[in-house]
Amino acid sequence: MSNVKSIFLASITITLEFLKFIKETFVNLNQMIISWHTCTLDDKVIKAKTKIKLDTIKILKYYGATYDLEYIDFLLLTPNIRRFIVDGSAIHVINGYTPENQQVASICEQISDLNIFRNYSDCDEDETEETFPNAKRSSKDI
Repeated sequence: MSNVKSIFLASITITLEFLKFIKETFVNLNQMIISWHTCTLDDKVIKAKTKIKLDTIKILKYYGATYDLEYIDFLLLTPNIRRFIVDGSAIHVINGYTPENQQVASICEQISDLNIFRNYSDCDEDETEETFPNAKRSSKDI
């Protein structure tokens, strides 16, 4: 399993135990793709977000978003993310959330490649630049 570099999560509740399994089993994992249309984040993960970090994840792709902001909480588990591929609607929400949360803001500041693959017009360009100041931004469909 050490050869696995990418994982796609869909139709699953992301639990603390599952994240520990991923971290211990896929030691070279550097890309995670999550379908937030069909995934949910267990409450225990949100409460324990300082206890587990997916340090090897450098590329994070989000499909969809949830109304309860789980996808923002998940960012805190990926402290070394450098490339973020995401919907413009999610970026709009993240832009509004970062002034309230320095941890999320710090993660956004270190992202060097931001691909907004859909609904680009949903996010304000100035706010996005402020939230992701070091990111080269693109709006390519994937």
